Amino acid sequence: MFTNTLNNQNTGGTASKNSAIYSVAPITAFTTMDYNNFYVNNALNPSQAVLAFIGGDRTNLAGLQSGFGQNVNSKTIVTSFISATNLHVTTPSKCNLNGLGTPLAAVTVDLDNETRNATNPDMGADEYSIVFSITNQPLTTQNVCQNAIPTRLVTKANQLDTTKYQWFSYTVNSKVGGTLIVGSTDTSYTPPSSTVGTMYYFCALSACTVDTSNVSEVIVNPLTVIGTEPATTQTVCKNATPTNISLVASGAGTLTYQWYSNTSNSRSGGTIIGSATADSFTPPTTSAATIYYYCVVTGTCGLDTSSTSTVTINSSTTASISPSVCYTYTTPSGKTRTTSATFNDTIPNAKGCDSVITINLTINNSSTGSFAVTACNSYTFNGATRTTSGAYLDTLVNVAGCDSFLTLNLTINNSSTGSFAVTACNSYIFNGASRTTSGAYLDTLVNAKGCDSFLTLNLTINNSSTGSFAVTACNSYIFNGAS
Repeated sequence: MFTNTLNNQNTGGTASKNSAIYSVAPITAFTTMDYNNFYVNNALNPSQAVLAFIGGDRTNLAGLQSGFGQNVNSKTIVTSFISATNLHVTTPSKCNLNGLGTPLAAVTVDLDNETRNATNPDMGADEYSIVFSITNQPLTTQNVCQNAIPTRLVTKANQLDTTKYQWFSYTVNSKVGGTLIVGSTDTSYTPPSSTVGTMYYFCALSACTVDTSNVSEVIVNPLTVIGTEPATTQTVCKNATPTNISLVASGAGTLTYQWYSNTSNSRSGGTIIGSATADSFTPPTTSAATIYYYCVVTGTCGLDTSSTSTVTINSSTTASISPSVCYTYTTPSGKTRTTSATFNDTIPNAKGCDSVITINLTINNSSTGSFAVTACNSYTFNGATRTTSGAYLDTLVNVAGCDSFLTLNLTINNSSTGSFAVTACNSYIFNGASRTTSGAYLDTLVNAKGCDSFLTLNLTINNSSTGSFAVTACNSYIFNGAS
């Protein structure tokens, strides 16, 4: 018995065994038995599946070979048929049984009347030829953006019902080596795209033989990302030079830039700045305002919008003052002026911008003068009493509010004193007053220098006396010199 497939997959009761071959005759009854395939299965009662019964249970191939030297080239291969009435085996069985039989001169054709292989026929009633080939190769190459869904890689072989698939990944363009992708055993595989870089994929297909698909290159390109945001804020004076607003972005392809301005702190709804298409932008400062700027960067793999950059533009201020000072004037910026003039001075205002001040400056100078005074005894000058003649300097304030240096040339004339004695009869007239009694009288006159002259009169008043006498004379009488 040669080149047969003996297959029993019936399920019996718990007390019933099923075998691929059953013979009550002893094993020695068979003298030519080889190149056969024995297979038994009992899905309901696996313990009741006995490979063969030849004079007794033969539970495995070794048992079939023991005792009589047969079945040296026989097999125990899982075998499946198209159906219970169709003895054509399925493709997996074809792979397992292909060329394992031995030629028999009496059997030259199979059940389909097809010529059997004269050297290595197939086990069983069906002769077949197996041609294994890959009918569909995966995509040669593709570019995909990070985290996007790549095109599925698909490969197929002509033996669809038996082909097994195993996908591999590799960092180089080769299908020798690589890393087995666990669980990827289908005709198709969707490669990951979470990591930027280039990976290579291929599939090992196996049926009766093994073949490997072409390598598929998958290039995962980075997303467009702004790595360095523009400066958050800056304050600048009107018409001054601002700091450029710039950013650093990365991504696939040639990046394009478009800046926008906005009156609110928002990264949407802004006004496009047509000329601002580089990675940096110089904001205008011609008008006082607060403006918000942002940039949209676009690449092969999407776009990214920067954070806003706030630019505050402050105005300069103007003012006018008219100081009137003595001698010198220090301007608000620290400059010294000594002459009257109208000029501009610039200092920072409260917001740090120029404050232009028009200064109408009047410089007032000090004045000098002198005067002469002649006074008696003392003279009070600017609150000080002077008692001696001399030149005295004092500082006053002139009509312009500046120093007035005044020199006093002072002459002090002193008062004089004197006394005299007078003896008078009955009365004496002194400085217009009639004195009739003796005594000391003080009177104040003006001396030769116009000052007081204190004069003391020591007065003696002698009173006149009366008496009478009688004289009888002839013709005339001389009395007190009078006739």
